[in-house]
Amino acid sequence: MLYKTEGIVLKSMEYEEADKIVTIYTKDYGKITAIAKGVRKTKSKFGSSLEILTHSNFLIYKGRNIDIVSQTEILESFFSTSKEVIKFAFAVNCVEVVNRLTEEREIN
Repeated sequence: MLYKTEGIVLKSMEYEEADKIVTIYTKDYGKITAIAKGVRKTKSKFGSSLEILTHSNFLIYKGRNIDIVSQTEILESFFSTSKEVIKFAFAVNCVEVVNRLTEEREIN
């Protein structure tokens, strides 16, 4: 099954040689975890769309064990707040709170 949703990246972890596992807080499905294959390769189509604090549209395949990010489209990146250390630290703390307080696929 393929689904499209809008969300903000809460967490992004490197996985194996070229992949990332991302936690996304979505409008339609709550918090989801998905893998983006090949995202760390130089010719990756994902760019910075899977960085923390990035608001994007996601096209995701429902996997057996973990969902797979197929495509992304950046709507807005809040990562630029990293230039202002205090605002960035506050935003990252807020994201961490949301990540810890929400359950997987718990719709608001």
